Amino acid sequence: YAVALAEIFKFPIVRICAPALTWGLGKELTHWVDPIIDTTLKVICILLVWWIEKIRSALYSGVRGGQLFAQALITWADENGWMNKVPDFIAKKPFNADESYLDEAVGYTVAAIGFYWQVSHLFFLPFPIDWLLWPFSVAEHLLEVQISWV
Repeated sequence: YAVALAEIFKFPIVRICAPALTWGLGKELTHWVDPIIDTTLKVICILLVWWIEKIRSALYSGVRGGQLFAQALITWADENGWMNKVPDFIAKKPFNADESYLDEAVGYTVAAIGFYWQVSHLFFLPFPIDWLLWPFSVAEHLLEVQISWV
């Protein structure tokens, strides 16, 4: 997608930036104007698509993680007998996840909180945790680069 976007935007960007870049480089380096603009545009588009992919992955991870959390929480609460104490308008007895919206309400709430956390922190860990988990952060960044650039 990134290279396709770069090709779409190349013509107008070249028309806008080429005169100033030609003037700045001088006559002897004019042949470098097109490769400079082309490469810069492709790098910017790759970074943009990379960022959009992070948002898409964060959304999916949040929704999937919220579902797993809600299912596990309700199963745990049912095993401990806590679901029997929940009013019938929230969860009917015996509890059936297919007939209740409780697991969706809990799951989507957790998903929204998780997605907001990731996006609001720009996909970085907060201060004390980032020092403890730096090897995993380095491994994650290396995997992101490997997947994106290779």
